[in-house]
Amino acid sequence: MQLILPLLNDDSPTEKIAPPVTPPLPTSAADKIPSIIDDADYQLIRSKRKTLAVSVLDGKVTVRAPFRMPNYLITIFIQEKSNWINKQVTRQRVQLTQTLEIVDGAEFSVLGEPCFINIEHSIQRPHRKRANILLRKNQLHIQLTADASSHSERSHAQARKLFCHWLKAHASAYMVTATHQLARAMGLFDKLGVINYRYTRTKWGHCTSEGNIQYNPSISLAPLFVIDYIIAHEVCHLRHRNHSKSFWQLVEKVCPDWQQAEKWLNTEAHRIAIGPG
Repeated sequence: MQLILPLLNDDSPTEKIAPPVTPPLPTSAADKIPSIIDDADYQLIRSKRKTLAVSVLDGKVTVRAPFRMPNYLITIFIQEKSNWINKQVTRQRVQLTQTLEIVDGAEFSVLGEPCFINIEHSIQRPHRKRANILLRKNQLHIQLTADASSHSERSHAQARKLFCHWLKAHASAYMVTATHQLARAMGLFDKLGVINYRYTRTKWGHCTSEGNIQYNPSISLAPLFVIDYIIAHEVCHLRHRNHSKSFWQLVEKVCPDWQQAEKWLNTEAHRIAIGPG
């Protein structure tokens, strides 16, 4: 079972129409149809699919169409969906400016505690060949190597990599303990497999049929009640391997404020995406 919630609050529903009944006109896979979307280029991808669809991800529009669907039908479809597309593009582009940047002075919250990033460049210490990261009180000190410090892009990439590794380790202690405690309290500990972590674009948590649970470390940047909801959600999947009524009743029992947590994820989750990368 898996909990699929957009990191950048990307609704990206698929809009479709039926294939045309009129004889199709010859077209190539590299067709470019006229832009009727406000300030948004889009990519047309043709394949063996039978329907026409449009999606928006990271403010970019993708149109998927059958190989031989005529361009005029694609244009009509895009025009019909243009209001929805423009709304999605505008919203997502704003959200992309609100992701967490791993830069000096950036403020974030981890496991409910406020924290600030302090990036220490090593230009004055040319012999430093090893990067390091250390949390002292509410200051996260990221010490870059000398070669990275002298190159802005390399500096940013190294700081981001160090932060992601640190966050995974820092989140683990709380999330493993909380998962074990809840599974025991619910009499499901014998069904629990291994717990691991992986950064993904669309999932905060995932529970396999074998009882293995995977968390996205970025969720540890959310408020504590949201973190606890994700844990409760995945542990409840140890009993119900679906999103049935019984599943949600169990979630309600162990996490009464789950709806508030889902609302936060739907409106604020883009703020805990680590970007760009």
